[in-house]
Formats: sequence, C-alpha cells, structure tokens
Amino acid sequence: MFHKEGKAKEWRKNLRDLINEINATLKIDETWEHRSFKKLGIDALPTIHLGSEANALENKDIHTERGDYNRKVMELRGLSRFINITTAAVENYKKAAVQKVAEVKNEIVELIDAVVKRHKFLQLPLVSGFYLRKVSNRQLLQDPKNMLSFLEKNDIRDFEELHTFSKGHTDEYNKLAETYNGYGKELKAVMAKIEAYDRFKPYLDVFRKSESLKGVAKWKFDRENKAMLEQYPAQLKEFRKVIPKSKNIDRDKWSKDVYDLFDKRMDIEELLNKEIGELACVEVIDYNRANEQRERTNDDHQKTRQQERERVPSRKHNSLER
Repeated sequence: MFHKEGKAKEWRKNLRDLINEINATLKIDETWEHRSFKKLGIDALPTIHLGSEANALENKDIHTERGDYNRKVMELRGLSRFINITTAAVENYKKAAVQKVAEVKNEIVELIDAVVKRHKFLQLPLVSGFYLRKVSNRQLLQDPKNMLSFLEKNDIRDFEELHTFSKGHTDEYNKLAETYNGYGKELKAVMAKIEAYDRFKPYLDVFRKSESLKGVAKWKFDRENKAMLEQYPAQLKEFRKVIPKSKNIDRDKWSKDVYDLFDKRMDIEELLNKEIGELACVEVIDYNRANEQRERTNDDHQKTRQQERERVPSRKHNSLER
C-alpha cells in the first residue's frame, strides 16, 4: 500500500516536468511549478482547489463560490504585483537620483564659492573682454547669484561644457552680427537715396517748372531762378552717382524700407544683446578661474616662505646652544 500524499507530489512533479518540456520544445516562454507558495517562500495569497463539481460549473461559465474566491485572489495578486513593481521602480529611481546628485560635481560652482569666500563677489578683468565691453551694467556680472542662474539655466556643470557652450554661442553671435551689419548697410544705402533725392528735388522742381512754361512767363521764371537752373546739371550729376538713371525713384517706398529695416535691426539687436550677456558670463568665469589659480599659487608661495622663515631662527638657536 503506497502513501497517497507522497505519490500525489510525485505525480505533480512529473506533470510539471512534462509541461515544461513541452513548453521548451514549442518555445513557449512559460514554466510551471508544482510546489506551493509556502514551500517556495513566496508571500502570496493561494488559490483553492475547485473540485470536480465546481470545475464543471465554471466550464459552463457558471460562477461558483470557489471560482469567485480564486478570481478575487488572482485580482489581488495582480494588484499586489503592480504595487510591488511600482514601488521598486520608484525606489530605484530615487536611489539613481541620489547617486546622480552625488556623482555630479559642478567645478564652476566650486570656483564661484572659492572666489566669493576670498573676495565676496566675482572679479572683473582690468582690461575688459570683447563681450564684457559691450555690457552696460557690468556689476550684475559680479553677483554670484546671477552667475549661478546662468549656469543652471544653460545646464553647465564643468569648464568643458562651458567652452562648448561658448563656441556654439560665439558662432551664433557672429551669424547675428553679420545679419545685423547687413541690415545696417541696406539702411545706409536707402538713407543715402532719400538724402540725395531731398537735396536734388528743389533743383528738379525748378527745372520742371521752367520746362513747363513758355514765352514771357518762362523768361521771367528763369531769370528769378537763374542760380538754381545753372546748378541743375551739376546737381543732377551728383544725384545720379547715388541713384543711376536705370533705377526707379520712389521716395515713399524708400521711407517704408527704412522703417522695415529699423524693425529688423531691433529684433536682431535683442538677440545679439542676449548672446553678449551670456558670452560675457563666460569671459568673467574664465577670468576668475585664471585669477583664482594665480592667487592660490601666491598663497602657496607665501606659505612656503613663511615656513622657511620659521625654520631659519630655529637653526640659529640650535647653533648658539652648541
């Protein structure tokens, strides 16, 4: 007579092995386990055995008390698994965030802290940098809060990133400056047309009036405007130097072009000022880095000299004792 409980365990194990072997053959990524959660050390709510009667009813889509219980268990297991996975993910994220903060060491912030500790504010170069010269309120660049805001806004953590930022924005500044200067040349050319036209127009009006008159009226008008009529050819020649005969004369259009070009230059100027401010920040940081290194070197030399001075009297004293 065999032990039924032991045999049942053996059957379940054999069934597990058979199912897992078939799944492996069919390349189904699923394995079965015949042991209980308790035996496996899993803290999960177990299902209960349905039995033949309840199983038959469930197969006919008729809910039973045992079936409802098992469905609730499976629902709770899914919720529990979701909570565990989510909690683990959150914890991992928190650990990664803490680790990242610990690993990220902003050497520029450390430099600013050192300079402020020594001088209370950032130093400006005695000979201003290219962009710094263009900044009207340079005292703002000495405020460490403004400099830290610049670093945070542009996500700059070290000097390599600072100089990468500088290169990109220098290129952008050069493009903007080229466009700005181009608009300036256009504006200068249009203004020259307007000025040339305004200088020439009185002579042109007199000439056209003279051409429109006849007889005594023309004789009288020409005598009254003799000087301007005599100067007309020379004035026309100067006018054509600016506006060739092939070009249309349209002062109203030129005036509109002036306003359009002014607006375009104002837009570019706003962008340029932004680039100038940020590149001036780079110049100030670079200057303070070099200056801090010089001052640390001087501190080291002074410390060394002080140590030397402290050792010399000691040697004399020992010599006198001997």
